[in-house]
Amino acid sequence: MVYIYEAVGLITLVLWIYCLFDVITTPDEAVRNLPKILWVFVVLLFPLVGSVIWLVAGRPQALPPATPHQRRMASRYPEYDRPGRFEASNPDDDEEFLRRLRERAEEQRRNAPKKKPEDEQD
Repeated sequence: MVYIYEAVGLITLVLWIYCLFDVITTPDEAVRNLPKILWVFVVLLFPLVGSVIWLVAGRPQALPPATPHQRRMASRYPEYDRPGRFEASNPDDDEEFLRRLRERAEEQRRNAPKKKPEDEQD
């Protein structure tokens, strides 16, 4: 009977250490349902229950396996492929950009040296 309690305790300890390490090493944006720091506290304060809840509700879901085409198209640097990193847009659609451009052009016209009539040649 004592061996059963020791085995359950050892399994709980191993599960707790695994889940704590898993929470800490999981990227912030991949954690589900709670912020990462709260998951750390849940797993720390409630070793058995917190670990099971992390595995069920907090751990990132596995992605489906990539097709051969997706593997060929994958970047060598996946950090550059994250959504929202670079959004190319048409400058004609950006009203703020166009407003600043017009203001700069007006300022350059005001500051440009005036042409004198004798400098002009017909």
